Amino acid sequence: MKLTITHRQLIPQIPSASGIEIVGNTSYIIGDNSPWLFKLNEHFDVTAAWPVYTLENAVQGVIPKPVKPDFEAMTLIGGVFYIFGSGSISPQRELLIKLNPDEPQNCTRHVLTDFYTQLKRFCQLADDELNIEAAVSTTDFIYLFNRGKNCLIRFSITEFNQFLINSNNTVELCKFDVELPTAGVTAKVGFSGATFVPQLQKILFTASAEDTKNWIDDGEILGSYLGLINLKTHQLEAYIPISENKTQLPLKVESVAVKSFSNGKAQLFFVCDQDGEASELIGAELVF
Repeated sequence: MKLTITHRQLIPQIPSASGIEIVGNTSYIIGDNSPWLFKLNEHFDVTAAWPVYTLENAVQGVIPKPVKPDFEAMTLIGGVFYIFGSGSISPQRELLIKLNPDEPQNCTRHVLTDFYTQLKRFCQLADDELNIEAAVSTTDFIYLFNRGKNCLIRFSITEFNQFLINSNNTVELCKFDVELPTAGVTAKVGFSGATFVPQLQKILFTASAEDTKNWIDDGEILGSYLGLINLKTHQLEAYIPISENKTQLPLKVESVAVKSFSNGKAQLFFVCDQDGEASELIGAELVF
């Protein structure tokens, strides 16, 4: 893969961007400490902000870290956004928000404590090892990406929706471990975002390198990576640094979305969490 950065801009209205989806010329962005889902036009101007979480704890549009829902993962299924909390702290980060952008006032909230407990048990993760950072949907399945102990967790969309209606319904899980190259002796590299590329039947993902002792506290950002996973084998197929002018950008890229794909070229957009600063949007061309 060859990546060329084509566009960079700050989006000061959005704190700690953590997920992006693009539908036509419209983009939708969430932040891990924001109570809003933001809608942006083709120029990436914010045109609407819909509440997906209580506003009572927000201070100037930001939810303090101890109580934030940590919305890190978002995917679009049947015209409805599924927004997942990371699950890294119980119970405040164990939420799922479902929102139809055509009826944003009817957004629904689901507590996933039982489901995340099942994930931890099945994947043999300790409580502090569950950290969902990305969600991808294909025709039949949802894939959740866990950061730290990097793995993909796959389950049926139909079974999951039935579980949301009645928690006694069973969701069959599959787990696929993915080993990511490290960025240095002390750096941790973990999944941070992902999107499905239907033309390739593959998943494009981002990963970030952070000098931290755990997956909850922030650390020095050492750069981010773009990778490709083959859904037939669930193995890493390609992996490159996110660079500009041959220099790796010292950014924490949190998610990726494909705006267009043609003749082996994709127009991508990344969102970056600046840890307290204005979020950054990066456009790029990717040649496969």
